[in-house]
Amino acid sequence: MIPEPIQRVGADMILWCQAHLAFLYAPLEIFTLLGEELFYMILIPMIYWCVHRGTGLRLLGLITTSSYINELLKWALHSPRPYWYDANIEGLRAESSFGPPSGHSQNAVTFWGYLTATAHKIQARRWLWPAFVVLVFLISFSRMLLGVHFPHDLILGWTAGGLFLVAYWKYMPRFEDWFRPQSLITQVATSFGISGAMLVAAVAYNTFLVGSVTIDPTLISNAALDQPAKAIAPFSLKAPVSYAGVIAGLGVGVAFMLRSADFSTGGSGLLRVARYVVGLIGVFAIYASGKFAPETLPEGLYLALRYLRYFTMIVWAIWLAPLLFVKIGLADKNSGVAR
Repeated sequence: MIPEPIQRVGADMILWCQAHLAFLYAPLEIFTLLGEELFYMILIPMIYWCVHRGTGLRLLGLITTSSYINELLKWALHSPRPYWYDANIEGLRAESSFGPPSGHSQNAVTFWGYLTATAHKIQARRWLWPAFVVLVFLISFSRMLLGVHFPHDLILGWTAGGLFLVAYWKYMPRFEDWFRPQSLITQVATSFGISGAMLVAAVAYNTFLVGSVTIDPTLISNAALDQPAKAIAPFSLKAPVSYAGVIAGLGVGVAFMLRSADFSTGGSGLLRVARYVVGLIGVFAIYASGKFAPETLPEGLYLALRYLRYFTMIVWAIWLAPLLFVKIGLADKNSGVAR
């Protein structure tokens, strides 16, 4: 739990910002959207199908693992969001999870940091890193102005994101070098093994916390003042289950893609657009299937169906869509692995 005096100072800063900078609400909404799941669902497939396979895959693994770690860190700190803490703060977004560290801030550092480092490695440009800093700040500040994160949430998010990005940049290539030459059975088993470990860790930690952490009723009532339609549920397993499904789909998808749909991202602009549209229709069709598995189902069944939905969506994006592209002439076969 973040100490109360630090929360109070942060709340006062947010109250000042909301009183004097309300004219920034609309433009900053754009930047907060850059940290939403929907944004990543739109951008990462485009990179993977139409620009560079390896970069798209690494970004998917990066953002998913970072988000999973962020969820565990939120549980560890189990601290409120500003509009839960102070009823005078406007909560302009409905958020059901704990606050720190800010997921938008953490993922902005990891996602845009990785893209910036990759672009800089290809062709050094002086403006890349300053642009990265400005973008990360605007995404993060938007969350504070909207009343869903304290300043310390942003700082913790930047710190966690920076540490994770360094580790991912250093160790992920080693894992790829090990994973790539393995047999199909080993690759699939490894994928489900990592996914299963994520599930076990999340469930075990969640079970421990639920029995040891009490949420102040005042936080619940304050949150309901601004967002009555979305009750807070900070111990929900929905997010970790989704991330575990994505990781399983990522590994299984790559394993089968390399053997039967080793496609090229090249082609004319029109061909790439067609590829993107066809693939994205499949992604959102599977994503939309979640409405047939409402949260009113028994929790175990609901979470199992959620895991299956995210797993299937990623397998489609990584393997089945490229297989379709090759079959109908929207992509050529590729020789070798795009790294």
